[in-house]
Amino acid sequence: LGRILAEGRIRAGSNIVRGNQGVVSWTSRPPQELYAIRHWNAALIRWTFEPYGLAVKRSVLRQMGASPVIYAGSAVYGKLSRQNRFRFQLHEPPRRSWKHEREWRLPKDVELSGLAPDDAFAFLPTLGEARQLAEGGAAVLPLVALR
Repeated sequence: LGRILAEGRIRAGSNIVRGNQGVVSWTSRPPQELYAIRHWNAALIRWTFEPYGLAVKRSVLRQMGASPVIYAGSAVYGKLSRQNRFRFQLHEPPRRSWKHEREWRLPKDVELSGLAPDDAFAFLPTLGEARQLAEGGAAVLPLVALR
């Protein structure tokens, strides 16, 4: 989070999405709910959510070009237009079910300098960590402690 705030950019990536289109993924769940859906993903060797992140108003994300993910079986991917393939997420319950994340994707980097303080904030788990980040001077957005 510190690097993202210092650079003023979230870099799009394609490592865990089908195809080679880089995306920035978002959840429409509020930060307070992330602990409830957080679990260890053995395949990725990491937690599905961390207690650090950025929250941006959905209307602002829509203006940037973000769209909700299309949760579907493999056969649907080939039927999607090229411009919508970045939205595809394999959905084969119960083994592969991610609908609880309520994911949205943006097919490009996010420049934080274009966000107004009323449009977004960064969140951290504790007030101490928020203070530490603020003291480092990297906070280009308001900081909120979850606890």
